[in-house]
Amino acid sequence: MQQPKYALAAYDPEAAPHDEIWALCADAQHLFADQLPDRPDHYEDADALSDALTEPPVRLLGCAPRGALRDALESGRGDLGHGRVLRLGRLGRPLQHAVEGEVVAWVPSARGRGLVDLALDPWTLRPPRAAGMVWHTAHTARTCWASRPARTTVHGPSRNS
Repeated sequence: MQQPKYALAAYDPEAAPHDEIWALCADAQHLFADQLPDRPDHYEDADALSDALTEPPVRLLGCAPRGALRDALESGRGDLGHGRVLRLGRLGRPLQHAVEGEVVAWVPSARGRGLVDLALDPWTLRPPRAAGMVWHTAHTARTCWASRPARTTVHGPSRNS
């Protein structure tokens, strides 16, 4: 498995931020979404229209299940529980919470033997798409600033005058 970018943790408000890690995941799809501004209802079928515009479930890809999630998958239990997606840093430590929701499905992953892809139906707002670009850059371009020369000049009036 490649360096994981995300972790799925058990959702337990009492234990946060130290929830049990259920899986380490290589990547995610549909994690980011820009929120549409609230608009007054102008149409009679506005509820039907808004239901049709829902976002797809968050997909966690190439996940190595562990603990209670692995036990649930092996037993074939239908209820996989409530989870919290965490963004991981390059050293594998959780950096921040991304989204919370119910784990609704899983399939074997094409990314490797023993790995699964999980679907999470979020009940919290997803991070904006711009956050996805920042997170990706921070995860992949860890030393992009190292190539910049150090600033050695001092601005302002010369002390020798």
